Amino acid sequence: MTDHELNLGTLLATFLTLLVAVATLVAAFRAIRRSDQNASAATLVAIQEAFRTTWDAYFAADADGKGYRLGDLANVLETACAIDKEKIFVGAMQMLLHEYLVSVLRDIKGSPEVRKKLRELAQNDRTFEYLRGFLKRNGLTE
Repeated sequence: MTDHELNLGTLLATFLTLLVAVATLVAAFRAIRRSDQNASAATLVAIQEAFRTTWDAYFAADADGKGYRLGDLANVLETACAIDKEKIFVGAMQMLLHEYLVSVLRDIKGSPEVRKKLRELAQNDRTFEYLRGFLKRNGLTE
């Protein structure tokens, strides 16, 4: 075997190794992306369940219990707004969460009584900061 044949063989082996490495990276990237999508979907389902539970409790509460239940709902809204701001979800899950929040917060904006109660729940300037930020970013403030 000549030096030229050895160099050609080494070059070919290097090229094939590079192809395998690139294919492995592409497969890893796709697996990570799929994992992110699966985690986003599972987390969105959990958030939707939290919303369903807190809405049910709010509408079932008597007048004295509504404020407490509204606090629970506001905490779920705050968490969802933080997730939206940080873009934790990927793909369609991010869009679904965002659109749900816009819809719900428009409804809340239309209820002076609920807005007043939410303001009363604020304990300091940082309470509901993600919720307030979401409202500002989406033109839902007064």
